[in-house]
Amino acid sequence: MGVTLVTGGTGFLGVHVARSLVERGEDVLVSYRRGFRVPRLLADFMGSRVKAVRCDVSDFPEIVRTIQNNGVRGIVHAANISPYEGSLYQMAKTNVEGTINVLEAASIGHVQKVTYVSSGTVSRTEEESVPIHSDVPISAHKKIGEILSLFYGREFDFAVSIVRPHLIYGPYCAAELTSPMAIINMIEGAAMGKPVNLPHINPAAKMDIIHALDCGNAISLIHLAVKAQHKV
Repeated sequence: MGVTLVTGGTGFLGVHVARSLVERGEDVLVSYRRGFRVPRLLADFMGSRVKAVRCDVSDFPEIVRTIQNNGVRGIVHAANISPYEGSLYQMAKTNVEGTINVLEAASIGHVQKVTYVSSGTVSRTEEESVPIHSDVPISAHKKIGEILSLFYGREFDFAVSIVRPHLIYGPYCAAELTSPMAIINMIEGAAMGKPVNLPHINPAAKMDIIHALDCGNAISLIHLAVKAQHKV
């Protein structure tokens, strides 16, 4: 497939996706927005199988140049900012406008496959309602991204896969994002045969929990599949 670009490839999930792709024989380009430090998981491959480039997905000319100048033929779009990292405007600019930029640049650069990293929060409000409802901004952004990805894939004839990971934990995890202490409490409680108290978890919420290494492996396998059985 040529070079695979992982947007947000030095972030929590992106670095695990990049590592998994490299282990499966892919040459990978990871993008970052600001200061770059070589992630430990990619250190053994930097400069050979993995290269890093500064590229803000909200900057359309920059993402076009990144794709065209590096022979990119596949994209895993994992770049994203959360409410902990920016304002509502900043989130929309990166998560929505940035996705449009990536898809448009993919069409210009004749990319063969785009895998869009969505969120399990999308399925929390699946039932149709008027107006369309999302309980958190990231859910709204990811719904838009899914729809746009499928439209672009049909219009410009490139393959699209959408993945919806939910609660991810593991190396590089930011505490405010996935409540790692809750996961530690569950593991320790199960090992010791003790009841688990999770005061910050909504008991009505239905959430899948997955380790970042497993999630990265799953996304890379879906991205590299010759023909995925499902779009989502």
